[in-house]
Amino acid sequence: MHKPQHQRKRVTQRVGSAPPSPRYAARMSAPDAREWFSQRQAEQLFSARTAETHAAFLLRRLHPGMHVLECGCGPGTITVGLAAAIAPAMAIGIDLSGASFRIGQALAMQKHIPNVRFAIADLYNLPYPPAFFDVVFSRNVFQHLKVPMAAMKEIRRVLKPSGMVALLDDDWGSLIFSPSDPILEQSIALLRTHWKCRLGRPTFARRHRELLRKAGFESVEASASVEFYGTLQATRYWGRTLADLLMAEVVRLPALKESWATLSQLEAMAEAWKTWGEHPDAFWAMTACEAIAWNCP
Repeated sequence: MHKPQHQRKRVTQRVGSAPPSPRYAARMSAPDAREWFSQRQAEQLFSARTAETHAAFLLRRLHPGMHVLECGCGPGTITVGLAAAIAPAMAIGIDLSGASFRIGQALAMQKHIPNVRFAIADLYNLPYPPAFFDVVFSRNVFQHLKVPMAAMKEIRRVLKPSGMVALLDDDWGSLIFSPSDPILEQSIALLRTHWKCRLGRPTFARRHRELLRKAGFESVEASASVEFYGTLQATRYWGRTLADLLMAEVVRLPALKESWATLSQLEAMAEAWKTWGEHPDAFWAMTACEAIAWNCP
């Protein structure tokens, strides 16, 4: 049986379940509250993602000549892969912050992919004319949006007639991990509480078909894949990522202010995830809900 190197503290009181104060909810509606991870964490987490591993359901439907927009592209590594599939047409990646675009730009230069561009833009107000793109793709964005229908209507505006929209979001209601522990369960509850207070929807992914149908799209097709961590290297990385997230200001400060947890409880949670990541039996999996639909002419 695996024994942790450090004795960890137990959380005996229920944490992460208190409702947010109205002041906190109002503050988190500001545009700068849309960030979930710090720039450093986001770059570490997202820069390893590729179109082949994180947009496969869309990639097989692309062909040269399609103009593609990726909304919420982060560092842009997926955008570069999409650009390779549709060359010589242009793939554009947009995000609220361009701080990580250099990663995608460097990757495009390394792979000699010239048909990719990045721009700072707001999904609610896209800076493109009507009927401009053949495909619009978004991964792990709609689960964070306050008004997803408004964003979807904006996507439909810039899509050509018969254009295709592709969505992918992780459904946090599908999460499984092992070995389990009360302190780990409490940390997930705290993260979900924090997420909801930031006006997000941790289980919105399962409603893709509903959103697309109500927005006027046709032939809506849903599928799913699984994101998982099942090797020591992977669980060690993910355990440390969750530990860093719990101690990052974006989570720690509101958790303390709203009395969701004490500092010692957050420290215990972070230590527990690091210990989990080193466990020889550790496993984490979550369903990624995917949907594709076509813009009716």
